[in-house]
Amino acid sequence: MKKIFIINYEFPPLGGGAGTASYYTAKAFFKKGYDVTVITSHFKGLSFFETKDGIKIHRVPTLRRKKGTSNSFEMAIFVISTILCMKNIFAKCKPDKTIAFLSIPSGMVSIYIKLKYGVPYVVSLRGGDVPYFVPGKLKFVHFFILPLTKYVWRHAKSVSANSENLKSLANKISPEIDIKIIPNGIDSDIYFPRDDKNSKNNGVVALFVGRLNAQKGLDILLKALDSIKTSLPDNFRIIFVGDGPEEGKLKNIATKLNIDKFIEFTGWVDREELPDVYRKANIFILPSRYEGMPNALAEAIATGLPVITTDIPGCTTLVKDGENGFIIPFDKNGDPELNKLINCIISLINDYGLRQRMGLRSREIAKQFTWDITAERFIKSFS
Repeated sequence: MKKIFIINYEFPPLGGGAGTASYYTAKAFFKKGYDVTVITSHFKGLSFFETKDGIKIHRVPTLRRKKGTSNSFEMAIFVISTILCMKNIFAKCKPDKTIAFLSIPSGMVSIYIKLKYGVPYVVSLRGGDVPYFVPGKLKFVHFFILPLTKYVWRHAKSVSANSENLKSLANKISPEIDIKIIPNGIDSDIYFPRDDKNSKNNGVVALFVGRLNAQKGLDILLKALDSIKTSLPDNFRIIFVGDGPEEGKLKNIATKLNIDKFIEFTGWVDREELPDVYRKANIFILPSRYEGMPNALAEAIATGLPVITTDIPGCTTLVKDGENGFIIPFDKNGDPELNKLINCIISLINDYGLRQRMGLRSREIAKQFTWDITAERFIKSFS
C-alpha cells in the first residue's frame, strides 16, 4: 500500500487554515487508497494517537497553550519533539512520501526524515511560513531563519503555494524555484446552504470566521459599521468567530463606538460546529489586508453565502466582483477602502434578491474546487 506522512504542527482541532487544509488533504489521500499518517502537536484533552476518518494521527508532546495560535518557541519544541519521537513513528508507518504543510516548522522535520530515511518531501506554503508575508510581524524571526527556509525549499521534491499572490512573494526570495500552484479544495458535502425559504423576514446575519488579528482588517469593518449604525435594522447582527491577540481591542472599540449591540464574539469554535455557524449567516465578510487562499472564504461560498472581501489574488480566485460578492480595493495606506466597504454592506443588507442571486453563484463556484483535485496535484508534484 502507498504510504504518506503529512506533517503540520497544527491539525484540527488545533490551528487555522493550514490545519484545516492538511485535514481535508489527508482525507482525500485516504479515499485514494493511501495509508495516511499525520504528525502534529499534542494538546491537553487530546489523545497522543488516534485514528479518525481513516487517518492515523500521531501527536507529539509540546508546550502549546492555545488551540487557535502558536508561537515560535512552541514551534521549535514541535520540531525537537517530533525528531525525538520519529524512530518509533517511522518504524510503524514507513512512508514513501512526505508533505510538509508550512516550510517552517514542518519542513524542518521533513528535511530530517529525508536525511535519515531517504524519504522525499514536498512543501506546501501557506502564508506565515513565507518571509515577509506578514508585514512587520515575525520579521526578526524570518531574518534569522531565512537561510533555513531556503534550504528546506531547495531540497524539496517540489514547492507549492495555494495562491498566485503567495507564489509571487516566495519567488522574490528564491526566484530560481519553480513554485507550483495547488489551491485549497472545498468540501461541498459538509458546507452546504441552509433551507432559506423563510429567511427574508428573519433579519440579516453577517459573519466573519478567522483569527482576530490585525491582518484581518476588522478594525476597518468596525469603522464601517459605526458609519451606518443609525440605519442598521434592529435585527441585524454580525458574528465574529475565532480568537486572537486583537480580541480585547476589538471588543473595546465596539463598545466605544456604541455598536456592540450588533456584534457577537463567539470565541473559538470547534471545526465540527462550523458548518452550522455558516448556515446561520446571510453574508460573509473577510476584509483582510493580506491572505493566501483562505479556507474560511471557501467554506462560506460552499455554504452559498454572498461575500465581501478584499482585492487579494487568493480571494479573487473564489469571489468574482458583482457575481457572488464584492471585491474591496485598498486605499493608499493598505487598508480596505472604507467607503466601498460601507456601500457593499448596505447593498447586501437591503437587497434580499441580490443576496439570493450571489449566494447561488457562490455555490456554483465552490463546486469547481475539490480536495480530490488538490490531492491529485500533490501526487503529481512528486514526479
